[in-house]
Amino acid sequence: MKLVEWYQKQQRPLPWRKNRDPYRVWISEIMLQQTRVDTVIPYYERFLKSFPNVKALARAEVDEVLRHWSGLGYYQRARQLHRAAKMVVEQCNGKIPSDKEKIRMLPGIGAYTAGAILSIAFGKPEPIVDGNVIRVLTRLQAMSGNPKTEPTQTRLWKEAEKWVKQGEPGTVNQALMELGAMVCSPQNPSCLICPLMKECKAYKQGAVEKYPELPERKKAKNVQISAALITSKGRLLFVRRAARRHLESMWEFPQVEGGLRPLQKLLQLSGALRPLKAVRHSIMDRKIECTPFLCPENSKVKKVKEYTEWKWVTLTDLERFPTSSLNKKILKCYIETVSPGITPFSV
Repeated sequence: MKLVEWYQKQQRPLPWRKNRDPYRVWISEIMLQQTRVDTVIPYYERFLKSFPNVKALARAEVDEVLRHWSGLGYYQRARQLHRAAKMVVEQCNGKIPSDKEKIRMLPGIGAYTAGAILSIAFGKPEPIVDGNVIRVLTRLQAMSGNPKTEPTQTRLWKEAEKWVKQGEPGTVNQALMELGAMVCSPQNPSCLICPLMKECKAYKQGAVEKYPELPERKKAKNVQISAALITSKGRLLFVRRAARRHLESMWEFPQVEGGLRPLQKLLQLSGALRPLKAVRHSIMDRKIECTPFLCPENSKVKKVKEYTEWKWVTLTDLERFPTSSLNKKILKCYIETVSPGITPFSV
């Protein structure tokens, strides 16, 4: 099979490909959801060092799991992963299910993730359909239609089933994903080195970049945020978000949407605020510009329902708290301004 031959020669030496342990495959697939490979690699390696097996993950506190996820984004993945690990230990004797119905019952495991785990770890002929595979299959078949709609999704899964039955399932699935990532890219695909070029209907039509027929992306919303850097005796104030909010239960510097005035309403101040250099951050459909403000010593946050806990934390202790990439950028800005040379957040 041309695709498999290509994959065996050209595949990247990624850490989750070193063996097919179901736990390692599972962790990698959850981390790779909507996240770039080069971003995932260091998180994956550190995560496995701290939680080498499903029992270790199940025993951990959720805050510790979130701390290891800090900066990786989409934190619901980490919470679901932790809940699923507990279920595997309590209901499956610590063994990740090799049965499709059982594994789909675990939190955070949908059709794609189940197919990836079952095919790669257990060698079962289960197909997968992710962004890379969609691109490859729609171009090979010159498949029209929005791949996010049910009719096109059905066609894609049926097409993927045909592929996975042509060889060792885990290898075929990984080869399809690798081809989409390395050769059949969204723009300027490398068609001349593609092992499937002669079979590709879109290439024959001279219309490769027409597929997949994705809907136009919504324009990103610009959001302005102001964050408060409040100090007392050399420590910074960190607050925990309430549950059922975006980034629920994560820790952050007190912040509000909007400029200086909304931030002033959040705080009890004894002097003027000093703005630092704005930091920029993108998440999903939002482009965030956040201005951190240095607050007068011993300023206070008015108690609001958005926050459930308050802690005074030293710079070196901040790494113990699960927080977002945006807050890491705010902290970096603060350190560069006030305490250069300190490097918290090894995780």
